[in-house]
Amino acid sequence: MKRLMISFLLTLLTFLIGHAGEKPVSQGSINVEVSGLRSNAGEVRVNLYDSKDGFPSEPQKAVMALVSKIENNGAKVVFKDIPFGDYAISVLHDANGNKKMDLNWLMIPKEGIGASNNPKGSFGPPSFSDASFRLSSEELDIRITVRY
Repeated sequence: MKRLMISFLLTLLTFLIGHAGEKPVSQGSINVEVSGLRSNAGEVRVNLYDSKDGFPSEPQKAVMALVSKIENNGAKVVFKDIPFGDYAISVLHDANGNKKMDLNWLMIPKEGIGASNNPKGSFGPPSFSDASFRLSSEELDIRITVRY
């Protein structure tokens, strides 16, 4: 019995020492694939929001923003080291490269836009809740189709 107890304690100690310093995973990466772009002109602006404040039209309120070149009418970006939680993503095809969303006289976007979950907005942009998703793993793939 004594021998069994010593063996168990040695195994436990080896396990604890082997895993010392490891932290549980509490952040991950969000891999975003954008499709449906009309052309390869300009760039794609992808904004990550952690609340409804500013979503989707105020990029300065995003927790992170990335820009990607366009290839084959699509683009890819990766948000890295993102804490687990609820997020939403907005996408703009900035076709003329002026770093803003161009609107017509009716205040309707002239360039392609999209959001996570691909919600269909009716008379305005989608809500944060319609576009939100939960990051709770080391990697999450999001596919967004741009609409014009």
